[in-house]
Amino acid sequence: MDLETALQLARDNSPLLDSTRAGIEEARGDLTTAEVFLVDDAYLQVGVGPRFGGPRGRPLQPQFQAMARQRLEVAGQRGKRTRAAKDSLEAARSDNVDEARRLALSVAMAFFDAVAAEERLQYATDNERLVSQIEALAQRRVESGADSPTALYAAKIRTAEARRRTLAAEMDVTSARVILTSVVGLPPGRPLTPNGSLPTPVVLPSIEDLVGAASTQRPDLVAASRRTRAAAHGETVARAQRWPDMSLGAQYSFEEQDSVILGVVGFWLPSLNRSRGARQKARATTRRRQADRVAAGLRAEAEIRTNAARLRAATKAVAVYDASVLTAQNENLRLLREQYGEGKVTYVEVVLLQRELLEAQLGYVQALSLIHI
Repeated sequence: MDLETALQLARDNSPLLDSTRAGIEEARGDLTTAEVFLVDDAYLQVGVGPRFGGPRGRPLQPQFQAMARQRLEVAGQRGKRTRAAKDSLEAARSDNVDEARRLALSVAMAFFDAVAAEERLQYATDNERLVSQIEALAQRRVESGADSPTALYAAKIRTAEARRRTLAAEMDVTSARVILTSVVGLPPGRPLTPNGSLPTPVVLPSIEDLVGAASTQRPDLVAASRRTRAAAHGETVARAQRWPDMSLGAQYSFEEQDSVILGVVGFWLPSLNRSRGARQKARATTRRRQADRVAAGLRAEAEIRTNAARLRAATKAVAVYDASVLTAQNENLRLLREQYGEGKVTYVEVVLLQRELLEAQLGYVQALSLIHI
């Protein structure tokens, strides 16, 4: 499985992406509600009953009343709510983009970690084969009397240690494959095998350019900014509740054989609490959103600067372990192994160079694996 396939699998199977998509639909529903011209439904009241108090013997006369009224907001609450809902919708969309970004990063890291584990296993396997060859040389030299048994014992110990390294590398490969499989949203019972190579160094733009672009392009910062604006609009809605709302209606009554039709104008007077609690909460929400936006910006800048420094350090490390260095070490080890078989160098010299070669190989893989972070 290559990286693009892994990314597509993750996009298709991620429950977190499904959650953010549902969040968009929730925000769209809030916008639909906010755009409704009349917030409250019409109120209809009907009354029927007899009229008492007439002359004795006079039959009770039925009376009938009906009234309909509609509440109207007069302080522009609908427009304010709509603006808040639109900003919340844009924030939800940015959340979805940000989750997709984070998911892609997690998949890429898991993919390249699995690739790096495969390469470490290959180096461990090569090292085990090399150590076995050196042990065989030590065995022949001891049998011929050209070397002491101490060299053979040391060679056997190194063979056992090389085998332990190989087993540990195999376990790392299995673990990395399981993690990759789970990250893309598949059951980890059948681990996937990555098909790719570690990334090569890239040239980064200046850190200041990256930080400047993040404030307007990073979806998590865009979402934080949108939520701050939505909170500010919500505060204006709460302030608008101080104004009285109006109701318009009509009333019809039938009394003593007469029909009466009245137009009705009413007002809801916010004279008691004047929405003090709602306004207090809205102000606090705005301040909290502003603080969240500032904190998100600081986290993003710290992340950019840290990752840029890590990438540049990894790039320099990769340059140290270029192909010529590793090739030269391999060639030197081959020559030393031949010379050891001929008795021209000691066992210790061969072991030291072999250990340096393995450390260089593993260091090269580690440096490459840091480039994708």
